[in-house]
Amino acid sequence: MGVGVRRSAFFTVLAAATVAAGGSVTTSAASAADGPTPPPCPTALGTPSQAVNVAATVASGGAATITAQPATTQQGSLRYHFAFGDGSTADQTSPTVVHHYGYNGSLGLQVTVSGAGDASMTSATCMVFVDGVKNSVHRYAGDDRYLTSAAVSQWVWADASGDTTQRRQAKSVVLASGAGFADALAGVPLAEYRQGPLLLSEPATLTKTTENEIKRILPRGSTVYLLGGTSALAPAVESQLVLDGYTVTRYGGADRYKTAMQIATKGLDNPASVIVATGTGFADALAAGPVATSDDFTVDGKPAAIILSDGIVFPDAETAQYVRSRFVPSSSLTSPEPKGVMAIGGPAYCAVTYAAAPISGKCDAKGMSLLGDHGLNIANDYHGHFYFAVIGGNRYRTAAEVAYYTHHNVSADPALNTPFSDRFGLASGTDFPDALTGGAAMATLHSPILLTARDYFPDGTADALSHGFKPTSGPTYEADIFGGPAAIAPELEQQLHGIYG
Repeated sequence: MGVGVRRSAFFTVLAAATVAAGGSVTTSAASAADGPTPPPCPTALGTPSQAVNVAATVASGGAATITAQPATTQQGSLRYHFAFGDGSTADQTSPTVVHHYGYNGSLGLQVTVSGAGDASMTSATCMVFVDGVKNSVHRYAGDDRYLTSAAVSQWVWADASGDTTQRRQAKSVVLASGAGFADALAGVPLAEYRQGPLLLSEPATLTKTTENEIKRILPRGSTVYLLGGTSALAPAVESQLVLDGYTVTRYGGADRYKTAMQIATKGLDNPASVIVATGTGFADALAAGPVATSDDFTVDGKPAAIILSDGIVFPDAETAQYVRSRFVPSSSLTSPEPKGVMAIGGPAYCAVTYAAAPISGKCDAKGMSLLGDHGLNIANDYHGHFYFAVIGGNRYRTAAEVAYYTHHNVSADPALNTPFSDRFGLASGTDFPDALTGGAAMATLHSPILLTARDYFPDGTADALSHGFKPTSGPTYEADIFGGPAAIAPELEQQLHGIYG
């Protein structure tokens, strides 16, 4: 958003919000002349258009105070536009608005102030953490993918200087392009291994909200890992991080396959296990993220690497050999011995099968997917070496089967599964950003992620919700939604409230 400049009286705008138990929020904005400037707090996020102090403090029970201090050179009467992060907005001349949040979560609140009849404006953004609504469904969202990634990070990771919450202390950040998924597919286990969030940036410049979130959680001198070459994240992104006081390490090969190999060999220090997913799409690889960090695939503290196939084959002999080297000999395969190699989805199964032992004819990935229409889990023994595969009839069924397989004593029939985890994530299966950053959070929490369409739960996801994750006499469930109402409709959220609320 551009900022128009008018050479006139300078004033500062303050925005504040208080969240009470029950989810009621009072948000206000006032000129500096109306009172003292609110003090900054560790959750400052800033604004894309100006260097503005935006802050949020959260008390027990969900009572939060949000402050924003955008400056502009407007004069005359003002208009205030409030975007609450849950898909609702208010546009008015009054600086005060009362808003009710219907669910818990970390949400990107944006206040935009403009002069009446004038296009020039200034914006302030802050995270509101709502924790007073009585349900077990949480949504982590902002008005775009960058704000959503910051909201997810805000939920999991503590302030760099330490705070009184139970959030984790970050030791690094993994940064990927928000414009394309190719180089980010293998990044989730790296974020877990290096102990930090996976955040998104615009390719050409470091997104301001992302920069401020990095500053919030990461001490100067720490490392930020960039995924992909300079076409994914330009040199200007790296330069800004260096100016901010961080060490930058880039893993970027000639293509997505080489980038994944660099992450495996350099970023993850050559782990003993690998998860294979096709690199021609994003869904299977995103479902693989939490699997890679599970106990079954973590050896000596190293999660499994995500290696990409080029559809039903590997892109080169080096990648195929790397996967072969991780097969577990059948003579030493005993539970709970690490599984070594798992293929996720029909194309990856074909690629691993070719790598295990050349076969005559063509491995039919589509046929394998049809076989797995209701979930297919395979353990193959080729020449004394085992590998495993999880296949579904589509991305939603595959993601559900992956969750069953790695977090539960699995049965191919979802109806035979019983509750096994106290939380799961839910993200869009039609676009990558929210599932990528949400999947990294789920990997850190060692919990699975499911995928869904925006307006309905596809069969595989619906089966998981009605059987594998349905509360009975087992644990209390937490459903974590990643992305705003444009990604996952409010109606689906209400359905989850009916199950888990």
